Amino acid sequence: VKLDIQGAEKNALEGLGNLIDETLGFEIEVEFQEIYLKQPLFGEINDFLIKKNFEFIDLTYICRWTRNEKNSLRSGGN
Repeated sequence: VKLDIQGAEKNALEGLGNLIDETLGFEIEVEFQEIYLKQPLFGEINDFLIKKNFEFIDLTYICRWTRNEKNSLRSGGN
C-alpha cells in the first residue's frame, strides 16, 4: 500500500481495520516536522505500525528544501 495524502496517513491506516493484517507492506510519505496542522509525524506512524507487527525498513527518498533550492538525496546515485 502506498500512501501520500497530506497528513491523513494515520487515518487511512486505521481505516484499513483488519485488512492491515493481510498487507505485505507500506510506502508512506511522512514528515519529521509538522507541515499540515496536527498531522501525525514519523514517530507516531512508526509506533502505530510496530503495534501491528510491521517494522521500518528504509527511507526511499529524502528531500531537503532551503529557501532558494531543493536538494534531493537518493541512495545509489545522484
